[in-house]
Amino acid sequence: MRVRLVLLAVSLAAAVCAGGCSGSSSSTSAASPAPAPSDPDFSAMMENFYQQIEGKHWSFAYGMLSARYRKRFSEDDFIDRYSTIDSPDVLVRQLGDRSVDVRLTGTDAHDPAQHLAEYEQVSLAWDGAEWVIDDIKRAPN
Repeated sequence: MRVRLVLLAVSLAAAVCAGGCSGSSSSTSAASPAPAPSDPDFSAMMENFYQQIEGKHWSFAYGMLSARYRKRFSEDDFIDRYSTIDSPDVLVRQLGDRSVDVRLTGTDAHDPAQHLAEYEQVSLAWDGAEWVIDDIKRAPN
């Protein structure tokens, strides 16, 4: 945690200096959002998302959803969707620059003798600073 804070302080200092450490007066302009990276690799992001779900860190996983998606999909609905599967194994296949197919397999949280398999298509969006999950569609089993 300390390293993260130090890096944040260094990054902030660099950003401030970039805007006016030379001593010259510069006008302040609103920072525009960064363009989406081309040819993104979502493997680390998706791994993090499903690890949060496996660990039942619901608020962290839910926080990875876009604001638009959270307006349509409550945190309680999110928890209900994923709390039924224990110890999920996750297979992710990136389809393009904004979508991922996911296969979740595991045991039923209410009946450990029951095996579950869920299929999802995840759509991602760039919010100007980072990739967020913008939609998750469950496919019928």
